[in-house]
Amino acid sequence: MRGARPALLSVLALGLAQGLIGIRWGLPGPSRVAAFPPAFQPSLENALEMTQRWQKLYEGIEAAHKSLAPEEPVTYVQGREEIPPGWSFPPDKLLNSYRSFLLRTENPDEQKSFVVLARMRPWRFQFEPLFIQYGGAFIYPLGAYLELLSWTRAVHVVPDMAYYLRDPAQMGRLFLAARVFMLLCQLATLYVVFDLGAMLGGELAGAAACLLFMLCPIVAVTSHIVKPHPWAALWIVAAARWAARKNYPMAGLAAGLGAGANFAFGIFFALPWLAWLLDGRKKDELKRAALGTILGIAVFLALNPYALLARRDFLWETTVYPGSSGASWSSLLALLGPRLVGAAGLAAALCFLWGLADGFKRREARLVWWTAVGGLAVTWALIATRWGFVGGVGAWRFFYPAVALFCVLAGAAIARAPKWARGVALAAILIDGAPRCVVYLRNMAWDAGGTRARAAAWIDENAPAGASLGLARYPQPATSPVMRYDKYRLVVYSDPALLEKDPPRFLLLDDSGASELERSAAAPLYALVDDEKPYGFLWARVEDETFFANPRLRIYRSKA
Repeated sequence: MRGARPALLSVLALGLAQGLIGIRWGLPGPSRVAAFPPAFQPSLENALEMTQRWQKLYEGIEAAHKSLAPEEPVTYVQGREEIPPGWSFPPDKLLNSYRSFLLRTENPDEQKSFVVLARMRPWRFQFEPLFIQYGGAFIYPLGAYLELLSWTRAVHVVPDMAYYLRDPAQMGRLFLAARVFMLLCQLATLYVVFDLGAMLGGELAGAAACLLFMLCPIVAVTSHIVKPHPWAALWIVAAARWAARKNYPMAGLAAGLGAGANFAFGIFFALPWLAWLLDGRKKDELKRAALGTILGIAVFLALNPYALLARRDFLWETTVYPGSSGASWSSLLALLGPRLVGAAGLAAALCFLWGLADGFKRREARLVWWTAVGGLAVTWALIATRWGFVGGVGAWRFFYPAVALFCVLAGAAIARAPKWARGVALAAILIDGAPRCVVYLRNMAWDAGGTRARAAAWIDENAPAGASLGLARYPQPATSPVMRYDKYRLVVYSDPALLEKDPPRFLLLDDSGASELERSAAAPLYALVDDEKPYGFLWARVEDETFFANPRLRIYRSKA
């Protein structure tokens, strides 16, 4: 690696710069409190009341898990709800909304890590998570990292929600610290991708693989969000690296860490065996391959003991999702076609195909090829048939290891090509991929003064106090501006058909709500008066439906 050091350092420097751009997007803080009603400030009394309500909600969630109920307690609107203006403490229907404004980022999934950690009481040896999607191999290291930071006073970790409700800036610092954890994970992944690429095609292959990886929109987005997918992918790609070096025990351990963070990656326990098979099935290495798989399973169970100790409760999700199958040839082709283009870019997708074709013919690339293709196929089959999670560009976050390994194969193919082909490929990657990446990073960097702030300003300037304001869901940081909702008669509905009788004067809708309205019979009742769009550049637009920085927001006025 000595000869590759300058290129590797350049890659890591670029990765650091990319990770720092927009790292503060959508954090809770004092600016949200400023938009609350003057009579409702996060005092100790208000914070305690909201904490007690939260505890009741999560007691209901735990009860749903224990009873294997098909759904957790309902917190979304059912039918049509009207909330009159002038309140000083949030009505029951809005209490979750205002608590979320104080405690959540604009990505709704980021709260789950903290929900899981908030339930743990290490001094009582209570470590049971609430959701299996956030496996122990991810959630325990994250918790230990935050606890270590608290010793330096960089963050404050206390077991009392009321503390953060009174000072949401402290919650924002926790989220920011967790995103730094994800940034460190991204840098480690870049190192492994570079090293694996260099094994297959030298320094140029490693650098090209990392360039491809960094410019994939799904990577730019997901690496800025506190979720287990990048962490799990790091260990799966590291397992492939160690397997390629014939270090079967370390490959098994890494596979155990990856699967322990994301249970859908259990197939990668087979990596030591795959490496052994592809290396000629040498008898003297058979025991080491078996040891690798045993170590991986042991690590998985050690970091997810509740999969055995409290299997019925811990695996609640596996009992309620089955039956929601998304497995079909059309969904697979969509995943590998337009959704891959949205997740990685057209040039990257073509380079992936090139890398797969080139890697299939090369003996030294067979392990990476089978790990990428086989892992993708089995993971897709598991997720599609058991959980139904296959839709949209954002589905590629479930196949994060495959994206990294596709980049490795593509980087090796580029490095082996003639100089003119290398130049064309790298130019195409930059020309197509850079604008796509810039769009997401720019939206994160502009988030604080973006679509939410502009939509809130339009409502404040044009909707008189007391006017009726329709929303397709209760206000949440992910889809709604922080604004004085107490000034308006809120009409929250689950179906646009409910607007036909007594339509609200204004509608404030995200992209999903606007699409539902425009397909409904209520559409002719309204005229679009303001359309706040996220940043776009050249042909690049936001395509990931799980991305919430600067969402498109539309305001409609009744024609009546």
